[in-house]
Amino acid sequence: MGLSLKGGDDAKFKMQLSGLLQMDWGMVSGNRKLTPPLKESTGTQIRRARLSVLGTVYDRIDYRFETDLANGQSKIRDAYIRINQLPWVGSLSIGHFKEPFSLTDMSGTRYVTFLERPMSVDAFLVSRNMGLMINNTALNKRLTWAIGGFRETDDQGRNFSADSAYNLTMRVTGLPWYEEQGRKLVHLGLSYSHRFRHDDRVRFTMRPEVNLTPMFVNTGDITTNGIDLFNPELALVYGPFSFQTEYTKAFVGQTTGKSLDFSGYYLEAAYVLTGEHREYRMNTGAFNGITPKRNFDGQGGWGAWELALRYSSLNLDDSTVRGGKLYGLNTGVSWYLNPHVRLLANYGVTDGRTGNKTFGVMNTFQMRAQFSF
Repeated sequence: MGLSLKGGDDAKFKMQLSGLLQMDWGMVSGNRKLTPPLKESTGTQIRRARLSVLGTVYDRIDYRFETDLANGQSKIRDAYIRINQLPWVGSLSIGHFKEPFSLTDMSGTRYVTFLERPMSVDAFLVSRNMGLMINNTALNKRLTWAIGGFRETDDQGRNFSADSAYNLTMRVTGLPWYEEQGRKLVHLGLSYSHRFRHDDRVRFTMRPEVNLTPMFVNTGDITTNGIDLFNPELALVYGPFSFQTEYTKAFVGQTTGKSLDFSGYYLEAAYVLTGEHREYRMNTGAFNGITPKRNFDGQGGWGAWELALRYSSLNLDDSTVRGGKLYGLNTGVSWYLNPHVRLLANYGVTDGRTGNKTFGVMNTFQMRAQFSF
């Protein structure tokens, strides 16, 4: 839905509402090696309940405000203005928004193939912060780039302290092959982020790819003078088949001692049984979801059906830091009833290790009902 207002000959104000609701149910079971032991358990949650107001002012300025009300707390997600059509730099964004890092993160939570992002990306997730960013496209939108400076903040966009928690983050993507309006394409990308720190404490933690479970691996506090993150990405769409992978590398410079090296990667493949393909946003170098050819209508229309498989690996062991390793295999099925309603089911197995010794295995089954507009 939307609202358009005009005043005078050239005064324009446009407003649109957008929302996302994700409701999850999960069942997990773990072996006795887990500490504490995790018996068969079930749970539910409202994973996300977001409401956004977005629009355009005088044709060249966009704005967006988004809040998430899940779990009984109000969290600011996006709160920014963007000035468009600037010479050379394209657009300038000012406010609280995602740093340009990772294909799966830039594609957005409503379009992720599985219920959760890959653990290899989530463990190092850059996410949203307060900052400035410029971005543009080139070569008929087959090349995108973005670079920004950010201040680490809380969920309300606030941080006032003596620490040096500033970030410089950039991403570039390209389409060496693009045909049939995105039905066939190859996507390449590279993200980099430097996290400026001075004797600050950081830690990396991760759970299996289930938001309901506790953390499986944890590096503990590391005192650092800076972190460098690298993330190459590759994706292929060939009709109803799609494949994507990312490799994330984190170099953590300790205040005392050698630099630490953590990493993770995932391999993900999906096939749409009803023939549709993943849609691609050329202006941001990221994916949208799937639009069914025929919506579910009870009269022969069954929407779109997608099968998916993903393998993830995360290594938080290096030198004297034994954060642990995770290996996960997930299968999934999605039913897109129409462009706004989607049902998902995932089954996965996660193996947790310290060195080469297994400390726990978890089996998970999850379902989600999603509504977006």
